[in-house]
Amino acid sequence: MNGLTLYEINAEINRLVNEAIDPETGEIQEIAGLDELEMGRVEKVKNIVNLYNYWGAMIEAGRAEMGRLSANVSRLENNRARLKAYVEGNVDPGEKISDPETGRALVGWRKSKSLEISDEEAAAEYCVSHLPDAVEYKQVLKKTEIKKAMENGVGIPGCRIIENNNIQIK
Repeated sequence: MNGLTLYEINAEINRLVNEAIDPETGEIQEIAGLDELEMGRVEKVKNIVNLYNYWGAMIEAGRAEMGRLSANVSRLENNRARLKAYVEGNVDPGEKISDPETGRALVGWRKSKSLEISDEEAAAEYCVSHLPDAVEYKQVLKKTEIKKAMENGVGIPGCRIIENNNIQIK
């Protein structure tokens, strides 16, 4: 079995079983080497499942580490934003501050514009009729609701319910 893939082992088992069938009677003769192939097949599946489980553990460990790093990044971003707000609250608007040794600007200001919408419903109503390019519509199909309707006998064009058989590896 060394060197054979699971696919090759299954193909060999199928070949041996097909050769062992008596074409006249349909009886299955004694199959030499079948036990060895079956043992090799089980060993291959066991190794593949072990690798599958190992990768699952590695994924979980990676997710945990990403969560820890993400929490650190969020904390640093919040601390950074507080420092910026602190400086902004203690420097006069428009005041420029430079490092006296290098002349490098430490604090500067620039003007910008942003939009604040205080009444979204009124703004949307106006934009729909006067500025259609400023309105974006997003159509989302709710698969759960469609499936429920179809299970209750409603025929929906372009949709079908598929029955799946999902493997569970333990």
